[in-house]
Amino acid sequence: MTTPERRDPTQLLTEDEVSLAVRSHLEKDGWTITSWATAAGRKHGDDIVAERDDRQLIIEVKGETSSDPKSNRFGFAFDSTQVTSHVAMATFKALQVVSKGVQAGIALPDERLHRRTLGAIQPALSGLGISVFWVDRHVAVVV
Repeated sequence: MTTPERRDPTQLLTEDEVSLAVRSHLEKDGWTITSWATAAGRKHGDDIVAERDDRQLIIEVKGETSSDPKSNRFGFAFDSTQVTSHVAMATFKALQVVSKGVQAGIALPDERLHRRTLGAIQPALSGLGISVFWVDRHVAVVV
């Protein structure tokens, strides 16, 4: 696994960068990464699948800008409507995972819009055992 490098805090995090930071964090915490998807479409499926001590963890990952350099959104922060949609999709995916009896998580950029949007439902997520991984622009991860 490549360890993510500290980056310029003025740059926006793509989904792939958030995923890399979380995978590195999980490996340091004793998890084995069994599979991961990439936003640019090179790998499909669950965003991150990790295992430890006969437990499986599936994490849905979102970025704060498009991962596709050809996209009109590349390099531009998602607006509040897009962030709300992304958080809703990640939450729905996490609920599907928990409904199957598997541990779930959501990984998001640690910035104002994502914090505000998820903050409204974080108590409910915590009550369901859904972990939230916050990745800052220096690729540090806080759970």
